[in-house]
Amino acid sequence: IGKVISARAHLTPDKAEIYSEFRIDIDAVIKNDPANFIKNDDTITVERKGGRVRMPSGRLVLSWVSHQNMPRLGGRYLLFLTHDFETPNDTGKDFYILTGYELRDGQVHMLDDTQPGHPISRYKGKTETTLLTDLFNAVAKTSNLSN
Repeated sequence: IGKVISARAHLTPDKAEIYSEFRIDIDAVIKNDPANFIKNDDTITVERKGGRVRMPSGRLVLSWVSHQNMPRLGGRYLLFLTHDFETPNDTGKDFYILTGYELRDGQVHMLDDTQPGHPISRYKGKTETTLLTDLFNAVAKTSNLSN
């Protein structure tokens, strides 16, 4: 869980794709990756395909993945991250956004557009407390199963 403190889009070195990087100030870590440990109060960079890039000609180029939205600057998010979208020259330590929720005014808002009935949409419009309680309980349950 963290707040987006910066956002910037980039063109890949081969100029074939656009991706966006978001700097996140971490408030809380619910489940950690032992190989890439994150601590509360860390600042991390996360990536997502797509974005808006101004070319040297002045032309603005927009790219996105259908149904995937970008976190907004200043927004507070619960993000689900992975390392499984490695690109050339990637060290395997970059974090990529799978999906997430914006936590605003105590309410849960979907980051991405989902199909009706998709399991992640069950928290749309619910309270932040409900989502976090369920998530902490689910993580504790899976931790107990693996012990």
